[in-house]
Amino acid sequence: MKGKVISNNGEQAIVELENGVRLAIEREKGIDCNEINIRPPSKEEFLRDMAVGTVRDGWVPQDARSVKSAMQAKKLYDTEDSEWAFRLSIQISNLSKAVLHTHEEQKAFDEVRTPLFESMRECFDVQLELNKFIDTHLKEVAAGHCVEVRNGNIVLLQDIEPTLNRLFKDFFVKARTVLYHLFGQKAHKKQSSKSVVETLLGHDLGFVQIEDDAKFEQKAQEFLRQVPGAAASGLIDMIRGDRKTWSSGLINIRNTIIHDVTCPRLKMTYMVVNGMVRVGLPRVNKIELRKFVGLHWDNLCDAVEETIVASFNVKLSPNFLFRYIPEGSRDPHCPMRYEIVLRPDNIPPGVIVG
Repeated sequence: MKGKVISNNGEQAIVELENGVRLAIEREKGIDCNEINIRPPSKEEFLRDMAVGTVRDGWVPQDARSVKSAMQAKKLYDTEDSEWAFRLSIQISNLSKAVLHTHEEQKAFDEVRTPLFESMRECFDVQLELNKFIDTHLKEVAAGHCVEVRNGNIVLLQDIEPTLNRLFKDFFVKARTVLYHLFGQKAHKKQSSKSVVETLLGHDLGFVQIEDDAKFEQKAQEFLRQVPGAAASGLIDMIRGDRKTWSSGLINIRNTIIHDVTCPRLKMTYMVVNGMVRVGLPRVNKIELRKFVGLHWDNLCDAVEETIVASFNVKLSPNFLFRYIPEGSRDPHCPMRYEIVLRPDNIPPGVIVG
């Protein structure tokens, strides 16, 4: 199958096949067999063999000096579901090059970014499974399966509530794990590994998940005294806004699921309308279940991206600034949301434009 290289940062190339599926091809997992030895291709060879815009069939890089080549590809998601993965992998990797100037810094960041990204994938996969499970049940009911009407009474042939509750709980537990990887959890228990933010800024921000607002503000001011400046203030302002709008609610749901044995269970509703069985899906905070989970996923995904960018911004040279790219101006094949440009004199250091 043919495909086109849509991005390549020297370590990982993203290719889009004719059917819309995107693949991540990693340099270190490639094998270059030449007359001397067997080794992964160098960055220069990888950039040349997997040049952006190249259209090939089969995705085996060709090199006139190579006897044979092979690349290990890992499927991400279909096109409609892959943009977040691109932003949190390729985009973040590209932006990190502007703020992490040593091999040690880059290695330390990659070591904490990888488990964060894998936690994001686990969380997203649960959402996909939940949506597919509900869609399948709706289709089966519409086709006359799972539920029957006998003598005017609804008879349930398949009880989906246990699976529905399991998937709902699993999503919020995994979402909280993402926040631990992002900010840390030293405010909750002793932690040996560093979070992404602590690796970048040298300070654990596990306190952002503290329920009490007064304690959060106290810890936030301590952090700002240690890391002064507009960029650090912008990071805290963003986190403060998330706490008020969604993140505290997510944490509360997860804590209720884990610690409260009386946690309410999701309940399905079935009714007969014009002789046909109709399904009523559970609502959480007056929002239909799938939409409720989707909103939390969108918020979580944006928060991870924006927190990492805001942390990069603290480390960015004052000669440059981050600029948010409006949706209509993004390359659909390379949907970067942020770019780094020279800072104009009329914009103070530490500001993210747009």
